[in-house]
Amino acid sequence: MSLTEGMSNIASYVEFSNQYKVVQRSFRKLTQAFRKFWRLMLTDNVSPEGIAKSLKDVDGLQRRTEALFKQLLKKWPRSVKLLRAYGTFVEEVKQDALTAQRFFKEADSIEDETAEARRRGLTGDGGAQSSDALAHIDDKKDAMVRGYFPNIKC
Repeated sequence: MSLTEGMSNIASYVEFSNQYKVVQRSFRKLTQAFRKFWRLMLTDNVSPEGIAKSLKDVDGLQRRTEALFKQLLKKWPRSVKLLRAYGTFVEEVKQDALTAQRFFKEADSIEDETAEARRRGLTGDGGAQSSDALAHIDDKKDAMVRGYFPNIKC
């Protein structure tokens, strides 16, 4: 791998990480909006206007979160991390366990393929790595050590 390819991979990884954080934040806000709605429903003096506003907030956040997920999945369709997160979104928010299971199975399948390729030695420097391999990076297992790239500000 050349230096240019390495820097491109780092940039792609950083882009994926940043965009993934945005979708996770949106998902968290949506979850908070759901909680707020149900707290409101448990009060004694709930108003129709309050319910309407709360539902509008939930709907807007759900649409935004789904759009973000779809945008990321279009760019990184083989990201195990992203597929699992979207599966969770579909299961918890859209209440569609069947579709969620399809995303979880796809993530498992990609993970199995990656493990098999590693076992065979195909993902080394031999060039057989897929173009979206950065999406498979596990932040905990594959974290960069800052000392290797002293000029990059983290």
